[in-house]
Amino acid sequence: MSGFNYNGSKKRVFTWGDGVSSWDDHVSGEKGTDLKCQAQLIALAERLATVGGLRSPDQFNNEGNGIYAIKANCGLRAYGWFGTYEDFGPSFVIGWVVHKKRQKLDPSDRKTTLEQKKKFESKHK
Repeated sequence: MSGFNYNGSKKRVFTWGDGVSSWDDHVSGEKGTDLKCQAQLIALAERLATVGGLRSPDQFNNEGNGIYAIKANCGLRAYGWFGTYEDFGPSFVIGWVVHKKRQKLDPSDRKTTLEQKKKFESKHK
């Protein structure tokens, strides 16, 4: 697998930067995430692209600073941001994926996602 990229009727949802490798680590099963959990995260990301939103707070959280989390029930989280970019159109860009044991966003995960957002937005308008 090489990241995630899905063009829905409302948005494009895709991984970028560290989001690609962290997606591959967690959604390919290398980090011990079970197949049901992986399938749920993929389905939620595809639904976000197709419908344009997810149910809050059990499927989707606003984590502050423009960062959002797609949340699988098993603890798998895809952190990213919304934007409309010339190259991609309306998008949700996944910059970091983790498997969590608790609800609260870890400060290091926030920092990584914000760094990815800054790098992405410096390259894409």
